[in-house]
Amino acid sequence: MKESNVKNLLAHIFMKNGKAVTGITNFHILGERSIPELAKYYEHKGADALILFDLSKSEEEHKLHQRIIKCLCGRSQIPVIAGGHIEGLHDMEALVDMGCNRVFLNMSKEENRDLLPEACKQFGKEHIAVCINDFTFPKEENDRIEKYAEEVILLGDNRHLYEAVRSLPVTCIPLMDLVDYQKVYVLLKEDNVSGISGNVISNTEVDLFELKDLLQMKGIPMKQQKSAIAWSEFKLNSDGLIPVIVQDYRNGEVLMLAYMNEEAFDKTVKTGRMTYWSRSRQELWTKGETSGHFQYVKRLSIDCDNDTLLAYVVQVGAACHTGNRSCFYRDLMKKEYDAIDPMNTLQHLYENAQKKKETLIDHTSVKKQAADVLYHMTDLMAEYQVSWEDVTEEIDRREKKHKEG
Repeated sequence: MKESNVKNLLAHIFMKNGKAVTGITNFHILGERSIPELAKYYEHKGADALILFDLSKSEEEHKLHQRIIKCLCGRSQIPVIAGGHIEGLHDMEALVDMGCNRVFLNMSKEENRDLLPEACKQFGKEHIAVCINDFTFPKEENDRIEKYAEEVILLGDNRHLYEAVRSLPVTCIPLMDLVDYQKVYVLLKEDNVSGISGNVISNTEVDLFELKDLLQMKGIPMKQQKSAIAWSEFKLNSDGLIPVIVQDYRNGEVLMLAYMNEEAFDKTVKTGRMTYWSRSRQELWTKGETSGHFQYVKRLSIDCDNDTLLAYVVQVGAACHTGNRSCFYRDLMKKEYDAIDPMNTLQHLYENAQKKKETLIDHTSVKKQAADVLYHMTDLMAEYQVSWEDVTEEIDRREKKHKEG
């Protein structure tokens, strides 16, 4: 039996007609939030991953849900697991290409059971999960799951979850309808339970960070970020604060400078969102709570004197309250230098290649000039929030147009 060392709390969303609904067969609209808003809410509340169930019946509805899933994968800072309305490998490939960390197949459909080995071969076992809502699977089906799937999502009768968990040879995620935290604790103690999902996690009244702390105190190893250095080891300024330099993790652009007290630092580490201490307002503030321009932590570093932090972040929108990408948008002094125009570099590379000037074009020169182009283009893309996925889409569009004549 495969064991799970660290436990997760996973939110789930059932999607029907582009809306979040309350269940697989109960299509009542769940609250007033859109699916992207609900996904972001769960993420900020402390969910470790998100499970998406596509309950579409028509191809048009399925395409709508695919657009939503693609949007979520592009914005989410937590893993996305998706499935439902899988008609073949092409649907699975689409989900993988969108950025889903794992795709699940519904094992109640015989065609999906037949598809499982081929999916494992094409995408790798680590990207495949299965969904089971019938706990009376024969042993040979368990053997197939163990061979071809990384994980099992368990739906169905809550009374038989324990028996189902103990009968499975792989890690599993029980989806509980009941809001019963004692059962959460008991299930998470099972070696092969990697996490819990369901209403018990998606309940809007529950702070998942607090729930993780409680479960951790009870001896359940939860997925939590921790600092390698205690706050007591930091060298603070006269106000008891430590300055934080914030950079874009992709291109190193310096975005802003702010300050943290111990509470802000602890909240930043726990939630993964940059939180500061406002010296002017004398209060805690999480970047983006008002503007929506959140900063998601990729890495926190400290300097050699332990008196300055460096944060590498995913910046949503502008970092500066003026609307500029960076707070450092005004030059006081600027030394003239020869800037490399990426478009000229690319044109030069292309023209030389066309003329087949072997004395100028070799592996090293192509590598260096391509690096110049991509380096500057990455900066430009970051400034205008263009992703590599956007670029790939544009290339695909042009290729399709070219083939169509």
